[in-house]
Amino acid sequence: ATVFAGGVRAGEPRPDPVNRIVVMLDGSGSFTSRQSDAIALTATLLEDLAAVKVQRWVNAEQQEHVFLVALDSTPEVIWEGTIRDLKGLDRGEWVRRFKSRSDLSDCTDVKGGFELAARLLAGDPLYVRKYLIAFTDLVHEPPRWGVSDCAKRTYGPPAGFSWEALRDCSVAVLWLPADQKLVWQRAAQRHGGGRNFRLYTESESRVARLLPPSA
Repeated sequence: ATVFAGGVRAGEPRPDPVNRIVVMLDGSGSFTSRQSDAIALTATLLEDLAAVKVQRWVNAEQQEHVFLVALDSTPEVIWEGTIRDLKGLDRGEWVRRFKSRSDLSDCTDVKGGFELAARLLAGDPLYVRKYLIAFTDLVHEPPRWGVSDCAKRTYGPPAGFSWEALRDCSVAVLWLPADQKLVWQRAAQRHGGGRNFRLYTESESRVARLLPPSA
């Protein structure tokens, strides 16, 4: 039998695409002054996602999936689940988990965080709609020999940033200093990401409305 991309056999209907969503929250010291705002916006976004009416409960592959990633010295997933799981998620639970990482807040591995997001969002774009919403100043200050031994800060995309891996993702970054928006926006345009990267300054983030992906 003939099989097309994504494992669909000729004559079979293609499955409806599903959403994979990564929400990234900066826990580093350079972002401290904006963390309370970012936590509030993250909570609102998760609540809006939980309110989305989802029809596809047939199997695990057909379910919307959400990942909450802490961006700090060692970026990690601190919560993951389906939109159905989100409906029962206690806000205090993930906020406590995020704040418990204070001993990892000295450095920020922006490159590693976005590489992690790209892996979580991996999938055939014919069947997976990919979204990354990041609350961060994008200041890259990765650890060297320890979680508090940070490399010199990089303002702007670090060398080897995963532009290609994020090409088919819709990316929104909030709470950027204005100069950071300028340099990242120029870099995104040079690497063909001008359309799928949306960057918001601190003042823009106060009024930005992040609509949840429709199911």
